[in-house]
Amino acid sequence: MARLACFLLVFVLAGPALALEPEQLFEQVSPSVWTVRTFDENRKSMSQGSAVVVARGKVVTNCHVVAKSRFILVMREKVRHMATLELPDPERDLCQLDVPKLDAPVIRIGNPQALRIGQRVYAIGNPRGLELTMSEGIVSALRAGRQGQLVQTTAPISRGSSGGGLFDADGRLVGITTRTVADAQNLNIAIPSSWIADLAERAPAVLERARNHVPPLAHLADLLPAPVRAPGTPGGPPRPVSPEPPKPAAMPEPSAAAPQPLPAPVVVALPPAFPRAGDTWTYAHVDLRYRPDDRSRRYVHTIRSSSVDAIVEEIALNDLVVATRTHTRALEASWRSNVLEVAPFLLAFRRLGAGDRFGPIPIAGIGGANVATGDEALVLRGARVGEREQVTVPAGSFEAVRTTIEAGAALAWLNPNDTARGHRDVSITVWHAPAVRRAVRVLVEGPGIAEAYELLSFKSAR
Repeated sequence: MARLACFLLVFVLAGPALALEPEQLFEQVSPSVWTVRTFDENRKSMSQGSAVVVARGKVVTNCHVVAKSRFILVMREKVRHMATLELPDPERDLCQLDVPKLDAPVIRIGNPQALRIGQRVYAIGNPRGLELTMSEGIVSALRAGRQGQLVQTTAPISRGSSGGGLFDADGRLVGITTRTVADAQNLNIAIPSSWIADLAERAPAVLERARNHVPPLAHLADLLPAPVRAPGTPGGPPRPVSPEPPKPAAMPEPSAAAPQPLPAPVVVALPPAFPRAGDTWTYAHVDLRYRPDDRSRRYVHTIRSSSVDAIVEEIALNDLVVATRTHTRALEASWRSNVLEVAPFLLAFRRLGAGDRFGPIPIAGIGGANVATGDEALVLRGARVGEREQVTVPAGSFEAVRTTIEAGAALAWLNPNDTARGHRDVSITVWHAPAVRRAVRVLVEGPGIAEAYELLSFKSAR
């Protein structure tokens, strides 16, 4: 009997540890989850995401959170620290930041290769700027990506969760929450935490290729740290700030010598086509298939500066600033918050005539290949300019130039359950109205897609 009791005691002591209760897990790991905010050279807010402490004074986040930023803040409640990019790996969308003054507990990193479908996991991040939001779910699939296995989870995440932590029931970091599949339910993706250990080995080659502008990584030069300058000097970071609550829409203690908006350009060939600082357009993103009357998802575009070479605008979604874009003479499209816009100020930079054609159009912000097949999620093969015509949107009826874009959407992007390779034809039509100096409607139609971006109102600063 004594032998049996001894055996049972050894079995209990050697058995697996009991999973933490959710409230215990949050108390244990939440001090290691922080907010990341980025700013451009004019100290204008660019993006917001999350980060996890992986070493003393080091955090990791998604590269798309800090891309093209000039200043980076790592913050939480009343504490905020300047950070710099240290180890970038944009091919895996994983970047390590150096935060010398950060004093926070280092997270335990688990083994994502040991994850099993159905296993319970927890996501902690800062969706929509709501600090330290925790959600619960399961591992719903383990997906093969171009760089390795990705974790699909039902734990809900939203914009701002990018760079946050995905934890197992023992409080170990098993993933970095990265993206969610649009117009779907609980289809969220995390990159495995095991990639963090590869950063020190992979980043130097990435940095070298970016500095030398070697295709296809030339664009990564935008991610490199700016030259180090003393705090408070021109081009340098702001002086250290006191630990007070951050202002939601401005860089802490901006310089008194902040640059003023550029003067409105003199338009020679396109009379009213260039916008001016202060011009504001409000749009609605409409799902024509399922919610054709729902215009609650509203975007406000405000011009911050305008010149004959570049137009800079700030974009807010339902009162939350989500992006700052710079539009130039280069013909390109941009993807943000599930909305596609193709050269919205095209008339400001080009004369358009019926029958004009353009070649392939690059898309900024949509990300790389589809996670399941490796196909580019969306490609714009070319565009053709049509006749001028009347188009009616909620803001009114306008004479507009119609441009039709030939596009292809990856089968697995249209339907996340589809693992077939290839693209399905999609039609995109854009109407540019000279009267309001911007596109007034974008219509996207294809298999399983019928969406519009429609002008609700326009306010001129003239």
